[in-house]
Amino acid sequence: MNARSTVPVLCGMTLEHAAYLAILLFAALWRWFDLAVLPLRGDEARQALAAWQAAQGQPVSLAGLSPLLFTLQEATFWLATGSDALARLWPALAGVALCLLPFAWRRSLGRGAALLAAVFLALSPTITYFARYALGDGLAVTYALAALTAWLA
Repeated sequence: MNARSTVPVLCGMTLEHAAYLAILLFAALWRWFDLAVLPLRGDEARQALAAWQAAQGQPVSLAGLSPLLFTLQEATFWLATGSDALARLWPALAGVALCLLPFAWRRSLGRGAALLAAVFLALSPTITYFARYALGDGLAVTYALAALTAWLA
């Protein structure tokens, strides 16, 4: 990025920050639009059903489930009623957060390359698929890269 990208555009926001905000909004809409249009698949349903049963106080078996996603879904189902969209909420949020991680990589990658990486992550069909799928895979990728980012900082 050049010097023009650091010039305040609106309310102290630079052009670079506005670009990241646009990427954030696009990624959120891309991952959250019609999140519940398709019913949960078998493995998603098993994960969500166990979390819903636990939120209702019923005993469940955690074998083969993502512990982090189970805990997040259980808390969500305890606070609100269960739905397909709520079952997929946390992976979708993690998928949006993943698109913003390159912001922290600007110093090592350079501003332009980090912005391009954020665009690629926001547009990636694979990342979008896992962000819209109620399993722990998307959460694992996001949190692993976030931990690596924090460790390298």
